[in-house]
Amino acid sequence: MHKIIFNRQLVYGINSLESTGEIAHKYGKKALIVTGRSSTKKSGSLQKLQELLKKNNIEYIVFDKAIPNPTVEIIDECSKIGKDARCDFLIGIGGGSALDTAKATSGMITNQGSVGEYLEVGNNYKKIVNNPIPMIAIPTTAGTGSEATKNAVINDPKRKIKRSIRSEKLVPEVAILDPSLISTAPKNVIAPSAMDALTQLIEPFTGKKAQPIIDIIALDGIKKIGTNLLKFINNPSNLDAALELLIASYFSGIALANAGLGTVHALSRPFGGMFNLPHGLVCAILLPYITEYNWKYNVNKYAQIAIALDENQEGPKEKLAEKVPEIIFKLNNALEIPPDFKKFNLPKEDIDKIIEDAQGGSMKNNPKDFTKNELKSLLLRIF
Repeated sequence: MHKIIFNRQLVYGINSLESTGEIAHKYGKKALIVTGRSSTKKSGSLQKLQELLKKNNIEYIVFDKAIPNPTVEIIDECSKIGKDARCDFLIGIGGGSALDTAKATSGMITNQGSVGEYLEVGNNYKKIVNNPIPMIAIPTTAGTGSEATKNAVINDPKRKIKRSIRSEKLVPEVAILDPSLISTAPKNVIAPSAMDALTQLIEPFTGKKAQPIIDIIALDGIKKIGTNLLKFINNPSNLDAALELLIASYFSGIALANAGLGTVHALSRPFGGMFNLPHGLVCAILLPYITEYNWKYNVNKYAQIAIALDENQEGPKEKLAEKVPEIIFKLNNALEIPPDFKKFNLPKEDIDKIIEDAQGGSMKNNPKDFTKNELKSLLLRIF
């Protein structure tokens, strides 16, 4: 039996942000807006959102302290503000970290304790019991798919871990995809975010929990990235390409929420917790190396990926599948993403801990079963 989870409502297209005020009316009279410290202000998207709420007589409070790799402390602070102000609903606007901050906050406003108690560590963690306050998710980058997922990834600096708080109740009620919101994002934000989305499409498509409906969504998302990513990077005013990337990112959220992830994401999690490296960047660097191992274990689907990423590819399935790592390396190079982790001077003595922390569901869903020695050899190669 398969089960698929979606948002209650998806609104997408040029100027779709304009619908926010009308949509928000359904959820109450007072909103908590969760966003980052600068990007939505510089782009004008936060001001536009505030004007739309005012126009529709909706009060709001702005929490603008969302940061990359959101922490337990930030979520707890945001939740207290929303709870004390008796906000009816929440609007998350920003990149994946801002949306994860908003999602976790929506759950913690109605549930007791610190978000740290809900992080998936071992078997003794709290579960979301009460329904969160409703959330409207408005992404300003095309990458994480957080607007469609049931989890929020939180960093706990005290324990040096990065884990999810997870519940079907956390899926935002509404997702709004407006391509004009990503047209002002810098290349060094768009590029790794898009590669994160690509990873989140490839891993559910090729993993052991793959399912037919998600396969259709994931493969189409991969094709959208292959066709539109460089087109948008080279011309950020191309709103058609921007919308295709936003849809691909949204598809990646649906795919990972319903068919799981793989070894790239399993390894990327401890990188974030231990070294505070940007998640999308870690995924982009790891993806071609892991694919060098994986393609042999799902030749048919990796052959489809080769064609989806580069329609000029042709030949027998095995030859096509074998080309996927090279195609991804070339894409990373075009996006000016480093080929490895050497420039970050990461300590090799931490490799064993990374491998240990990476064990779990994502690792088990990978098409190839990696041994710890294989992972160590791989990480030594790219450290």
